[in-house]
Formats: sequence, structure tokens, C-alpha cells
Amino acid sequence: MNAASAWSTVRRLVIVSAVMATSLALLAQTGTSAADPAYRVDVTPGSAAAGTQRDFEVRLTHLAATSREIGSVRITPPSGVVLISATARRGSNSLPVSVTSGAVTIGTVNLNDDHETATVTIGTRIPCGVAGGRDWTIRAVKNQAFDASAEPVAQDAGSQITTQFAKCSLAFLTQPASAGVGAVITGTVADPSGARVRVQLRDGNGDPTSQAGEQVTLSIASGTGNPGAQLGGTTTDSTDASGIASFAPTIDAAGRDYRLSAASTSGIDPSAPSSSLDISDVAIACSGSCSGSDERGNTSATVSANSQGVLTASIGLDGIDCNNSINRSYVSSSQVLTFDVTTAVGRTTVTITLAAGSVTKAPKKYEVCFSSPVSSFTNTYGASIGPGQGGLLPACPRKPAGGPCVVSRERDRSGNIVVTFSVPPGDPRGKI
Repeated sequence: MNAASAWSTVRRLVIVSAVMATSLALLAQTGTSAADPAYRVDVTPGSAAAGTQRDFEVRLTHLAATSREIGSVRITPPSGVVLISATARRGSNSLPVSVTSGAVTIGTVNLNDDHETATVTIGTRIPCGVAGGRDWTIRAVKNQAFDASAEPVAQDAGSQITTQFAKCSLAFLTQPASAGVGAVITGTVADPSGARVRVQLRDGNGDPTSQAGEQVTLSIASGTGNPGAQLGGTTTDSTDASGIASFAPTIDAAGRDYRLSAASTSGIDPSAPSSSLDISDVAIACSGSCSGSDERGNTSATVSANSQGVLTASIGLDGIDCNNSINRSYVSSSQVLTFDVTTAVGRTTVTITLAAGSVTKAPKKYEVCFSSPVSSFTNTYGASIGPGQGGLLPACPRKPAGGPCVVSRERDRSGNIVVTFSVPPGDPRGKI
């Protein structure tokens, strides 16, 4: 072959190759390639709230770029979504639908015209626990009666098949109230027989949802109360038909500003912390005269009051200091007694006893270092003591009627120092 002939052959090959490439491009554009999608899917709405019932519309649109017919379709909802009902239409014509094995099957869909559509309306229940973006599964085949083993007809990759599900959440329906150490915490202060602490399951819209069987567990909210405290009692329950879980928790250590949290399975947001509650060593509901006692280390105490409320007392729970110049650098011997008597109608009498083994001076040398969060008083040296500050109490007049004051100081037969003082309602701290 001469050079001219060789060049002619190459040129012909190049021209033929170019013609073939052009033909393939035209083939793809006209949609005769087996890879071309036959239909598009659009699922609406694109978002829904868990814990609710919702109808979804699945719209199938035949694409003009293909001549392949869609004979039948099977639609499977996202994992966890429960099917309730389904109907289907092509134009004004109803299509046969069956709901079995968690899927919707539509026969004789027969989509083959340009942008011809079929619409499937699916009723669902979305349980709590279904959350985030989840996909619908749609499988179309040419067969008029759906055959799971048949080759699927290609779906447009841009189909909208993802639904965003908003999480359910938990919220306290009956808030926990203050209680005694180890006593059942209820919705009423210091009343183990009060209304149970309750938590409500809420749907993804934040509304109560009546879903039964969701397990809910209480815990002490992180960073609250006494760091070493343990939550006991009934702390786990499953929601009833109203979506409510009930509890009878206890806390084993006195502390201020406890809060509880409620949590469930994944897909359900935990509750916000509960309202604040205190746990006291003594917590007694009063009806008329009442008293409560506590003891720790070298200190014991009794609080007595005339009240229609609640008496609480704890030793060593709070701090108070009178070691300063306005109190002549007083140094304490006993632990702090914190007490409170709500809705008291008369003065509260408090007796603190210091064990004989810790006694180092005569009874008259023992003072009461006292603090009120709500009122001012004058200490034994005539200095003004403001709310929240500590001051040594003066001696009481014959009939105490004003601020806090010391009633008596004495040594009992066992050698203990016994100091009694009197305070108006609501004044809660003291030590000797």
C-alpha cells in the first residue's frame, strides 16, 4: 500500500468513527438506551412529625424520553412507618390497590404516554422513634400484575423520595416536688401519697401523642443536687394509651436544687430538666403542731412549729459563717442546721445539742450563729445583719415577738450543751 492509499484508509476510519459517535449521541438523546429512566417519583409532603398520622401522596410521572411502559408498581414506606390505607388513580380512573406485608402494590398502572401520571395516596401512622431523613422504596415493572422477580423499570435519579421526620420528645406533666431523703417524690411537697411524677410523650410538633409502650427512664439531671446522690424507687415506666409514663422515684442524699430528666429510646428527644426540688433529711407535712429531728456527727437538733404546711430540716447541708469582726471572730463548734417551716402561723422553736465530747467551755459561752435569707436582725453586739449574712443572736426578752433570739443555754445531765432559740416563720439556718 502506498502512502497516499494509507492516508486515505486512515481518513475513512476517522470519518466512520465520528459518524458512529454521532449516532450513539443521538441514540442517548432519543431515549432508546436501556439506561434511560422511564419515570420520576415525587413524594409529598417532604416532612412530617413522628407521633402523628399522615397521608402521603406518591406521584409517578412517565417520562417522554422512553417508550417503555410501566405496568405495575410496589411502594414500601420508610422503615418504621406503619401503613393504614392506600388508594390510587390514573387520571380519573381508579387503580387496583393492595396493602400487604408493609407495602402498597398497584396493578395495571399502564403509564406509557408523555408525562402521564398516576397518584397513590397512602395513609400512615408514624410512631415515635422514626426520625431524620428516610427514603421510600418504589419498584416499577412492565408486568400488569406486579412480579417482585421481574426486571425493574428505571427510575429517574432525581426523584424526590426522602421524607424528613421530626423527632418526638418528652416533657414533665407532673413536676417533682421537694421531699425527704429516701421518701417517694411526688407532685406534692413532702407527701409520698401525692400525685405521681408523670412524663408526657409529645409528637414532632410538640403536642401530646397517645402512643403506648414507649419506655421512659428518669435520672438526676447532670450537675444538679448532691454529686454523690443516687436515684431509686420506680424510675422506669412505659407510656400508657395516653402517652404518659408515671414514676415513684426516691433520692438517697440531702441536697439543694435537684432536677430530674426523662429519656427514652433513640429517635425521641429527652425532656428538659424538671423544676427544682430540695431533698432534706427531715420533711414532714404538718397539720397543726409538729416537730422534726436530725442528727449528724457531734450535732443533733429538733425543730418545732405550729403550722399547716411542711417542716424540713437537714444538718450539714448549707454553710454559714460568723467568724468576722462584727461577730467578734466567732468560731463554730457544731454543724449547720438548715430548717424551714412553710405557712407557719407562729414562731419556730429550734434546739441544737452539742455532744459532751466536743464541749470545751461553759454553757453561757456558746452562742448561736444564725442567718435568714429573708429578713434583717440585730446581733448580740448591736450590729445590723442583712439577709443572707450570719450574726450571733441576742438573748430573747421574756416573750419573744420580734426577730430571732436565744431562749436558753444549758448543760444536760450527760454533759451535752443544749441551746434553744426562737425565730419568726421562714428563717432557716443556725449553728452554735
